Amino acid sequence: MILFSLDLLCRYLLVLEHLIIDNDQQQHIGTPNNKKQKQSVQNCHIEWYMNERDEILYLFTNFIKLDLRQFWHETERLEDQQIGNTIVDVCLTIIRNNQFSSRARTVKDYLSFILALTIGLFRIEEDSSMKIIQMLQIQEHTATIYSAAIICHVKHFRTDTLLERIINDICHICLSPSIIQSSTSNHSCRSNTSLSNTQTETNSSRTMAKLLDELSIHISDHLIIYINRLLDLFDSDCLQMRNCLLNVCVNIIRYCSSLSQYKELRGELFLLIIDQYFLDCNVHVRSHAIGLCMNLVESKLIPIKFYCHLTQATFERMNDTSCIVRKHAVQLATKLLKFNPYTDRFLPIDVMLDEYNAEMNKLIRLQKLLGQTLKIEDVPNNVNIINDNEQENDLDNQHVLFERIVEQQHRVCSMYSIDESLPSFEQYNAEMSILIQLQSKLNNCLPTNSDIEIIDDEEPSEKATRLFDNMVKQSKLVSYLHNATDFCNHLRRFLVKDTFYLLSSKVTSDVLEIIDFLVLWSTFESESAVYKKLEQHMFSLIWSNDKNISNAVLNAFKRICLKIDEDNTDEK
Repeated sequence: MILFSLDLLCRYLLVLEHLIIDNDQQQHIGTPNNKKQKQSVQNCHIEWYMNERDEILYLFTNFIKLDLRQFWHETERLEDQQIGNTIVDVCLTIIRNNQFSSRARTVKDYLSFILALTIGLFRIEEDSSMKIIQMLQIQEHTATIYSAAIICHVKHFRTDTLLERIINDICHICLSPSIIQSSTSNHSCRSNTSLSNTQTETNSSRTMAKLLDELSIHISDHLIIYINRLLDLFDSDCLQMRNCLLNVCVNIIRYCSSLSQYKELRGELFLLIIDQYFLDCNVHVRSHAIGLCMNLVESKLIPIKFYCHLTQATFERMNDTSCIVRKHAVQLATKLLKFNPYTDRFLPIDVMLDEYNAEMNKLIRLQKLLGQTLKIEDVPNNVNIINDNEQENDLDNQHVLFERIVEQQHRVCSMYSIDESLPSFEQYNAEMSILIQLQSKLNNCLPTNSDIEIIDDEEPSEKATRLFDNMVKQSKLVSYLHNATDFCNHLRRFLVKDTFYLLSSKVTSDVLEIIDFLVLWSTFESESAVYKKLEQHMFSLIWSNDKNISNAVLNAFKRICLKIDEDNTDEK
């Protein structure tokens, strides 16, 4: 009886849909006078049909909300999957015709809900997935409805069966090479066929991209499972698909920001954005990638260890051939400076190096004490890192040694599991030996005094645990200082090399954005000779023929010299 009722409702909905289509087509038949006479009558009919269809969809929604599984046995439900396919076909027909009434949003909600529950109740994910994908290839506007149906299915049934099928079908369609068959020998016919097929492929990828974009906004936690599959689409020729995958990456990064188990995935996606999409061949993709990174910087979702890498990649985009990309790159550099996690004022480089060396010396002392406690301090000094012809106090060599020590330190620290259990002595000894060989070289470049507290009469195991904990904390501090120094050096090099070029650019956007950057820079470091020279050149632009530039220089003068912020209404 239940299946019979569902079948009747489906048939009635199809009849109403055909009546709506037929009446709509008849309005365009006949002479102009007859069209006007028919139009009022046909409009009344169509309105009644659409209202009736909306009411039936409402009843259908309430009907299907019931747990229909209680009305049939398992075998019976499987045998009657045809009913489920019929319901899906009816919904797809209504969506395809796109004849929605004034309550269009409600009708779309009905349709997505009915689709989701029908697919789940009758277990027709495989058939429904291909039908949805085929519809998406024809009509781009349907992506919102279908994404809502997929999201509803995932949340209601707590399963990814439909989502998995959709993703696999999307990847299959977008990655399968198009085979153009032409039986005619006419060259122009083949060209037209190829052009049409290429256009179809582009439209298809665009609609798939829109669907994935919608899904990443609402169910990023489920898309994580299939991220490796989605990564296959990153080389797509479709502009919209690449932009969509950028959005997917950022949405997943946002979701993973507070979840330690996805720390590595977040880093991989972040590096993918910087290393691949900052260099994309399309200007819109490059600018979109930079814009998304700006949002991540403002939200403070950039891992500290990637901050310098992002800064360097940003400065490389300052020489981009596109003025749009250059504009966004300078904006990102301004955001990086404003929201940087290291400092609110740049110290002289010698002061920063002294602080770094002092903390590094403490770390080396801790590492040596730990090696002595574990009785592995007698390590052959056979690591040839510094050339014998080079001076031991060469800062470049210290820098190389430090990076290798930190890398090895992380490797040693990672050997400890979450429950703080120790690895085998042989395994630890091998890694620690490398670390001590590295630190013994660097120790010759650093002063020998240390402020490390040593407790007498302490058990070796307790002492090793305490030293290790202190060593981990100290290594984090040293890494932080190293990154801070590196970040400041990146910015100072940019100030010396590229800022003057951008100030002298004939493109207004270049000049306006670099002025904003220099205004912010003045709050970090205003006394250096390089900045003073740039400031003088910037103020000279007040005589520019471009009113936008002259106004920007005037506002910069107020903010730098008069300490007046134009954005603050009280100071105005």
